[in-house]
Amino acid sequence: MTGIGEGGQQGRDQALALIRSRVVANALLSKGAGRGSALIDSFSGWLLAGFGAAAAFLVANLEAASAGLSARQIRWQMILFAASLVAAVVQRYLAVLVAIWASGEADGRTVFAEVGVAATDVDPDVLFAEAARAYWWPVSALFRRLARRVREGDFALAGRIAIRALQLQVLAMLFQVIALLVAIVSIAGSLA
Repeated sequence: MTGIGEGGQQGRDQALALIRSRVVANALLSKGAGRGSALIDSFSGWLLAGFGAAAAFLVANLEAASAGLSARQIRWQMILFAASLVAAVVQRYLAVLVAIWASGEADGRTVFAEVGVAATDVDPDVLFAEAARAYWWPVSALFRRLARRVREGDFALAGRIAIRALQLQVLAMLFQVIALLVAIVSIAGSLA
């Protein structure tokens, strides 16, 4: 990063442009992650509800289902449902983190405006230390890392973390889809 003292006014202008660009990138990444996370969370919920309904149907109609499915196949379906449930819980946890992250970024700008304070007037160490104290690990560790990186000039890290969490959320949701497809193919193959 160009130092503030290097190159006089031109150096300061370049440094400020770089900081502003990173702040804007952070805002865009955070907003995009928040919106995408909500969509994935909704889809994952529908997947889990459908899979749960199918599993409940199997259990409620165990006698009829056992005519076409072996006990091993029914147990396999329950294992797939349990794995899908774990993936849904992980996905939901990530969705909550991304939502908090995205809304926190937006709310931060609003609070700065309401209080009449510029972001440059706030000590990031104190701000992130207070945020870290509000959360348990691993989120508290993320805030400590964020504080260190902001001191180093990485103003887009929060947005990148939100996007990475969104990508993990997508992977958890894809696992749910795969588990559901394996269950469908397994049932269809045993009934054929």
